[in-house]
Amino acid sequence: MPGLTIFAIFGRSYLGGYSEVFSIPVHHHLPFWWDTGAITVFSLIVFYYAVHSRLSPARTAVNVGQAVADAEQEELALEVEPA
Repeated sequence: MPGLTIFAIFGRSYLGGYSEVFSIPVHHHLPFWWDTGAITVFSLIVFYYAVHSRLSPARTAVNVGQAVADAEQEELALEVEPA
């Protein structure tokens, strides 16, 4: 979100971008195709990070098993019949 906020401030949209932020004038705007390219590169970096920092399938299975066990405990505590 901070990265997209920075692009929103310094990018030039069809509205012309922001002219001031917190009463500080912003005069340096990225031209349209440069900001589109910068957002593309930024998005690919975030995507790469997301793919490589995900949980392993084994860890995901453990977490799902724990979530199912917790749900069953809550059903027992609430005296709800399992589906």
